[in-house]
Amino acid sequence: MEVRTLSAVLTGFPARLTQPRPLQGETIFQMVLRNHSRQWKNTVERLTSDYNLPQSTSDLLQRGRFRIEDLTDGRLQDAIEDFVNDRIPTHGRTMKSIAGLRRQMRDPMAQEMAGFTIVDVIVPREHNSHGDATDENEIKRMGGKVISYPPGSLRTMNLADILPHTTGQFIWFIPGGTQFGFSDVVQCLERIMRTLTSSSGVALYTDNADSFVFRSASLHDLARRGYDLSSNMQDIGSALRKRGYEIVGDNDPQYILCQLEREYGGTT
Repeated sequence: MEVRTLSAVLTGFPARLTQPRPLQGETIFQMVLRNHSRQWKNTVERLTSDYNLPQSTSDLLQRGRFRIEDLTDGRLQDAIEDFVNDRIPTHGRTMKSIAGLRRQMRDPMAQEMAGFTIVDVIVPREHNSHGDATDENEIKRMGGKVISYPPGSLRTMNLADILPHTTGQFIWFIPGGTQFGFSDVVQCLERIMRTLTSSSGVALYTDNADSFVFRSASLHDLARRGYDLSSNMQDIGSALRKRGYEIVGDNDPQYILCQLEREYGGTT
């Protein structure tokens, strides 16, 4: 069975995203615990069991009235920071989802079942104006390749800049701030790439919720013919249609590739 190759590109925030809005006097940490109280309760129970925490510490964690930096156990600090960071819409949590999926898809059995593997992860981003490379180094640590732009220059992503860095037969554009589960997204991607492979005329899939999967050859075709690839995805879709390509998609929320919580403008 042929294993298809997929390049992942981490893009900017989707237009529908709304930034976290804590209540008056509430911290981001307390807002996350309020919005995900059931998950937090289960997490505290697991931490209490795993680390044999005293009841007083467990009760303190359940109430959420503490500062992470005041905890003396580094394991607890890391676990709580992970819990919070996984529930706020940042590029960091999206990159974590991508890196986790790529790592699991390196397994030959997973590749055989899903029929694809992720060959590269591309992250276009503006260079930090203060010279802070912390975020870029973290992206590289997780296996991403950073394409740096001068500060203030990255307003619209130019696919012509990105194409030379991708090697996959398909390119998946992933909106920043979102996340996804392994099994659900693998099933969706397998179905999408099977559809795109079924006919050379099918060039683009959209889930109509900010995520796109292109057949790479179709974008290279547009680039060779001088089409502007710095426009938005709708304009690029129009250019593909002019070239005779077909665009397919889903409108059912169950097929959304990348999830965003309701409190941030999403549907989950």
